[in-house]
Amino acid sequence: MANASVVCTDKTGTLTQNLMTVVAGSIGVHAKFVRNLDENSERHNADGKDGSSDERRNRDDFSIDQARLNDILPPALRELFNEAIAINSTAFEDKDLKTGQLVFVGSKTETALLQFAKELGWKSFKETRTAAKVVQMLPFSSQRKAMCVVVELPGKAGYRAYLKGASELLSKSCTKHVVVRPYFEKGLEGQEGIEVKAIEEPEADNINRTIIFYANQTLRTIALCYRDFDQWPPKGIEHNEENEVSHLVRSGDRRIFKFKHSQQVEFSDLAQDLTLIGITGIEDPLRLGVRDAVAKCQKAGVTVKMCTGDNVLTARSIALQCGIFTPRGIIMEGPHFRKLTKADRIEIVPRLQVLARSSPEDKEVLVNTLKSLVASDQEASVLTAVQLLWINIIMDTFAALALATDPASESLLDRLPDKKTTPLFTTNMYKQIFIQSIYQIAIILVFHFLGPQILGLEPTGDPIEDKRRQLTVQTLVFNAFVFAQIFNSLNCRRLDKNLNVFEGMLKNRYFLGITLIEIAVQVLIVFVGGDAFQVTTLKGREWGISLALGIVSLPLGALIRLLPNEPFDKLFKKLGFLGRPEGLPTVSAEGEAWSNTVNIVKQNLGTFTNIRGGRSRSSSIVTRGKMVLKRSDSDVKLPKLTYVLLFN
Repeated sequence: MANASVVCTDKTGTLTQNLMTVVAGSIGVHAKFVRNLDENSERHNADGKDGSSDERRNRDDFSIDQARLNDILPPALRELFNEAIAINSTAFEDKDLKTGQLVFVGSKTETALLQFAKELGWKSFKETRTAAKVVQMLPFSSQRKAMCVVVELPGKAGYRAYLKGASELLSKSCTKHVVVRPYFEKGLEGQEGIEVKAIEEPEADNINRTIIFYANQTLRTIALCYRDFDQWPPKGIEHNEENEVSHLVRSGDRRIFKFKHSQQVEFSDLAQDLTLIGITGIEDPLRLGVRDAVAKCQKAGVTVKMCTGDNVLTARSIALQCGIFTPRGIIMEGPHFRKLTKADRIEIVPRLQVLARSSPEDKEVLVNTLKSLVASDQEASVLTAVQLLWINIIMDTFAALALATDPASESLLDRLPDKKTTPLFTTNMYKQIFIQSIYQIAIILVFHFLGPQILGLEPTGDPIEDKRRQLTVQTLVFNAFVFAQIFNSLNCRRLDKNLNVFEGMLKNRYFLGITLIEIAVQVLIVFVGGDAFQVTTLKGREWGISLALGIVSLPLGALIRLLPNEPFDKLFKKLGFLGRPEGLPTVSAEGEAWSNTVNIVKQNLGTFTNIRGGRSRSSSIVTRGKMVLKRSDSDVKLPKLTYVLLFN
């Protein structure tokens, strides 16, 4: 994570607490219910709270507290609603290991709906589910954003398909809706059947406004629908022979599906001419600290992108609360995103902040696009770290060994000795360093940026082929640079203006051996280096170009030697590359040493002018003189004449 620059996060359970609860909804089109209506009256749009004009507002809309739904629902509609929740679900009830209480386990959306039915006191989901005879089940799919179950009605009265899923998708497949009237307008008596009505333009507009209204409150909207059939499989609908859920048995609280050879109807054929039961708004509160965490990521330069299966409005509302969506950001739906061209995706992704209604495939496309962007940034470095390591070994280790083992030649005697103040780097050396460097930098930059055009390896639109072509260009650049270093090591054998850089080369077995090793290892790297060196095998044309670019270092070195040194001397002296002249010393250290020694000799000679014979040899002065001479001899070499004067 140290180099992470983008974080793609899901919404449910990551940004939110994954504790879903039904807090609002509509039954049919006009009955708008809200949990704790008195405290949350802004959560229904029955009185035009969604900003709709008087012309668009439907006078039949009314609001009711969620806990009082049983007061307006006929028994048949209540049973229909309960079956749509209980049967078309894979969630079940089990004991919580921590609290020991019964809780619903499974998809949080399904558990929220089951809890909704349980709170209203409807028939137990276990009894409802056990009594149902399932003939086909289509589980939830992130592509269709819905699930479906087909059951046989009691008394062989026909078959019914229950559908549940994204409201903005299923509502478009509905042609009818159930009718619910306010309890004060008409009592429950006489409403034993289920009244339905066609969805006209006003009703369709009402449904759309309701979905948008809930989504703007960060509610996940789920539609529940049904469709009746006289027989199964239905007439006029194609079906395939394959294994599908036919019935189920129970084991404790869990459902075990049994499969047999049955006739399956495609979801697209079932999701037509539906009757809308209702739309539920499910709330999933944000996790504590999410907004601060997102802000810290953004402060650190890490972009946060949200990928969710919710609709655009819900996703936008959540992203605003989290601080993910900003004024210049882009929100896009998965189906539209996946249809973009690669070039368009690369252009949009940096500003894309929310991907709504996204499937796993859409998320994969997003991640791959981000990876390609990161790879493009990394490719701004012409050579990879491993390639640079190998080049460093060639230039520092192998080149040093090869050149250091070059034997001296008699031609060195033709060269005058350098002064002690002569700079370590000479004009000839600086010329080679700068001009060879300019050449090498030029060729690698030209082929790095213009290589595809020069070599005819432009992108084709095929990701695999484009990656291969790009890797070919990168390998050619690496290969050319390495061979430029190898051939330039021959130039470094001479530091003067002599053009014969091969003189005495055959006498140096170490130089020949090391150079051959460098060439052999480089060839091996290109053929088998693969992912380790991020190279690919080159064809003959690319090998020829690499070697030609490397060999140019030799004639270029000769040309550099022919260039006059005077202009370069002036330039390098002005830049301070050749050192700066300093004042000559007035007294040398050697002179000071001789001065002290001469004074000691002078003192001893003055004594000897008055002393003669063997007594003088044992004199303490002579002894001290010998000791001084021994000490002085280790530092300064005295002429032998001094010894003669002292000991004769």
